Amino acid sequence: MGASLIRIGTSLAWDDGPGKSSGEPSPVPPDADKEYRRLASSLEFYHQVSCKFGYGVVLPYLRVHVDDNPTGESGDRSGVGDIRGYLVWSPWAPEAAAMAPFLSLENIHFGLGVSLPTAYDRPASEPVGRDGQLGSGSIDLRFGVTYWGYITPNWCAFANTSIVLDTGYDVSGYRNSPSYSLRIGGGWLPIPEAQLYLSFRTNYSGKNLSEPEPDGVDADSGGNFLYFAPGFVVKPLANVLIDFAVSLPLYHRVNGSQVLPGNTLSFGVSYKW
Repeated sequence: MGASLIRIGTSLAWDDGPGKSSGEPSPVPPDADKEYRRLASSLEFYHQVSCKFGYGVVLPYLRVHVDDNPTGESGDRSGVGDIRGYLVWSPWAPEAAAMAPFLSLENIHFGLGVSLPTAYDRPASEPVGRDGQLGSGSIDLRFGVTYWGYITPNWCAFANTSIVLDTGYDVSGYRNSPSYSLRIGGGWLPIPEAQLYLSFRTNYSGKNLSEPEPDGVDADSGGNFLYFAPGFVVKPLANVLIDFAVSLPLYHRVNGSQVLPGNTLSFGVSYKW
């Protein structure tokens, strides 16, 4: 098989202000009223070694801008993020490429990834603050399972569940809680060169750990989130793919006072050979 893919992608996220555990965006303490803009660019390489095994590497570059509304101050931070490597294992994939029945073990794929602390891991100075960090400051492990099957040649359905584990504290004594996510959706192929899809994604994480605090817990962290994510993929040339997606927050319930994730736009161009 030996197929390879290289993708250049970018995403822009708006984190639109504070929220509380009530699930409503107000009222909150004035010092929590910040707005973030995050621009993430990445270069990704993936190689399919065989029908059952593939691996990839993601090289990110991040830029964070923050507006501190109570003080009127603004700040920026940019640099290399945490480099991520991953493996994909499809134990039941057949040798010959063919559309498997929708309910088939052939549609199951396992993922294992690791993020290396290549970003500058110290908390950013005010007003950017800890939300402006470019990485976790430690090795992170990622595990995932994906099911992707075609109901008909023109309709597909998929589900993915994953967990991210922060394995240690950064230099300031801060550590992220495990994060769990589930995504469910479906797609439509009106023509062989285009696919439209819709999905819902939910994410849960507990309170993060902070060594300097007396109880060792960051009370203003963690929660439940739900997003709606439509998108499309087009194939203008035989070896070129263009993808576009939007992530829209539908619901949140957070611990304490936090800056809430907002809308995210993502765009990418891939070349296969």
